[in-house]
Amino acid sequence: MTTNKIIGLAIIIGGYGLIWFLLLKSKNIIEIINKKELKNLDEIEDELDLKVGDN
Repeated sequence: MTTNKIIGLAIIIGGYGLIWFLLLKSKNIIEIINKKELKNLDEIEDELDLKVGDN
């Protein structure tokens, strides 16, 4: 019985570790996406400024 409990605990702890790892990774991915969107918005604003300047 004890080995089964140890194996069960190891699986549970490993599962929580995986979940935390994935959560941290997804946060990083979301931050990267947000940064890219901000860069794109800045580029769009620059293009709009140039178009207004031409007129």
